[in-house]
Amino acid sequence: MKTVRQNARANHRRASLVLAALLGAGTLRAALSVSNTSSLAFGGIIPGSSSGQVAISPAGGRIVAGGCYGGNDATSAMSSFTVTGTASAAYSVILPSTETISDGSKSMTLSAFTTDATGSAVLDAAGHGAFHVGAALQVAAHQPTGHYSGTFLVIVTTD
Repeated sequence: MKTVRQNARANHRRASLVLAALLGAGTLRAALSVSNTSSLAFGGIIPGSSSGQVAISPAGGRIVAGGCYGGNDATSAMSSFTVTGTASAAYSVILPSTETISDGSKSMTLSAFTTDATGSAVLDAAGHGAFHVGAALQVAAHQPTGHYSGTFLVIVTTD
């Protein structure tokens, strides 16, 4: 019984030392909460005989270029996010360089991600903020029709 208690005390001391080392080894920052409130959507697209691109800006504008044509743009939209945290906290948004959307074995590439939260954005006095994301969709010549979908990673860090 003595050996079990000694081992338990020794393990408790080791755990306390590890915890103390973890707590003392950095700067503690307030957590941010990020929510996606609307999805990035490119609207209707008609592929042509050469490749093209459909771009959505963080303000929601849509530009169709190259060998594809714009169909119904009423369903196009930038992606919207809300951020909550400590009042007046500065934050930065990190976006991917590329991502892929797919419909079964068919795929297209998203690139040129942009946001309206440039530099360091700041939460308001109530601890709320928002930003929007746009991207460019690469449409191949004779791209197969379908309902393409996917995800992209947005990282929000405190400054």
